[in-house]
Amino acid sequence: MMVFGYQTLALLCTLILAAIPSAVAIGVAADYLEGDVLELPQGGWTTYGIRLQNPTSGTYEVELDYDDSLGTVIGGQKRFILEPQTYRNAVTFNITGPPGARPGDEFTFFYSMVPIVQPDSGAISIKTRVGNRFTLRIVGNPDLIPPDGEQASSGAATANPWLLVGILVLASGIAYVLAGRTVSDGGPLPRQKRRIK
Repeated sequence: MMVFGYQTLALLCTLILAAIPSAVAIGVAADYLEGDVLELPQGGWTTYGIRLQNPTSGTYEVELDYDDSLGTVIGGQKRFILEPQTYRNAVTFNITGPPGARPGDEFTFFYSMVPIVQPDSGAISIKTRVGNRFTLRIVGNPDLIPPDGEQASSGAATANPWLLVGILVLASGIAYVLAGRTVSDGGPLPRQKRRIK
């Protein structure tokens, strides 16, 4: 049995790679997410952008794959033509949480693209996926009215007790003044009699 050294193995790999007529070298750049977490308000939506990149000298058609239960591509397009030396082929996702998602729930959103190699292109057809995934975290939404029987997570607006006391005192004062009007001599106002003709 013959044992190859690291140099021989590296030379053999280089020769194999040189024999390949072409290989697809495309990529995806994405919006930055701190900790790979996108926070989404409960019942709301947000957008997330990626850019499909083709640094090669060839034109490639790619197909976009993603989790359509958590988002959709704005415009609905799934196939893209990547012209040579292009880095800003923008794709924007409309991200929504699943129905019934509650604050604290987390989901994984994935996206990837696969080059579609034509049979007569001369390229080696390896279905390599290029993409990423991130965590979608549902957070409280102050604009969302909670279902019956639940308290709002943001501390729903409650009436100030001093405001209620002030309104009651003011209303009592007005009622007292209207009920017991007095003339300057201290007696009650005389009642006016109606004349009936």
